[in-house]
Order: sequence, then C-alpha cells, then structure tokens
Amino acid sequence: ALRAAIMAKQGVDVSDDTARAIRLALGKCAESREEYEAFKSDSAACETETFKLPDGGELKLTSELYECGEVLMQDALGADESDAEHDHHGSLPAEICESVQKCPFDVRQLIVDNIVVHGEGSKLPGLEARLLVELQSRMS
Repeated sequence: ALRAAIMAKQGVDVSDDTARAIRLALGKCAESREEYEAFKSDSAACETETFKLPDGGELKLTSELYECGEVLMQDALGADESDAEHDHHGSLPAEICESVQKCPFDVRQLIVDNIVVHGEGSKLPGLEARLLVELQSRMS
C-alpha cells in the first residue's frame, strides 16, 4: 500500500526494501478511519517528513505515511489480487474479533484486556490507540 501510494502521489517507484525502510522509520497510523480519510484527501493537514533514498535523492512524504497503519486496519486494503503467493485475510481488528468470538463468553473481556501487539507493525505511532478504537466499535 505504501509503494502504491508513493507511486500514485509522486510518480516514484520505490523498491520493497526502500518501502520497508520508510515504513520502519516514518510510518504512522491514524487515530481513526475519519482522520485517515481526512489526511488522504488533504495532505496539507499532515506533517511533511523527508526520507533520504539510497541514491542520495529525497522524498517528501505526507499522507502516504498513514498507509502503513491503514493497511492493518481495513479489510483487503493491502491485498493485491495478482499476488497469489500470499493469503490475505481481513483487517487486524476483524481477525482479533473473530478469534475472541470463538472463546467462551465469560473470558472474552479478559482476553481483549490482555492483547499484546508484537512485531514490526506494532511500532507504528498511533497503532495501539487506533486498534483500541476499532475493537471497541466492533465489540460494543
């Protein structure tokens, strides 16, 4: 999603390695879907971040950086139908809710209260707060 956003907005085709480096260094997660949509439609509302490319050039990035978190929050946002190698599932909140619903009713809240977010994606600023918002809206 990040590579596609950079290509669409700036016409620059970055490699997978460069996209990963951008995601790790500058990726973000919007606090809500509404905030993501607002940033996507008005990049001026986003802080501009600069990423130095391997060739010495620079990319000025704004709303593209929020694709990093949004791909985890929206079903099939990052799915590429031509990518047969990967099995794309639903969003992170949808997968968590589906798993919790399979548990006995009396332990569901305990499970939700003890979710641990781990891995590279967990380091995105705003991810934990957004995940909480999404889970609360799906489970209430």
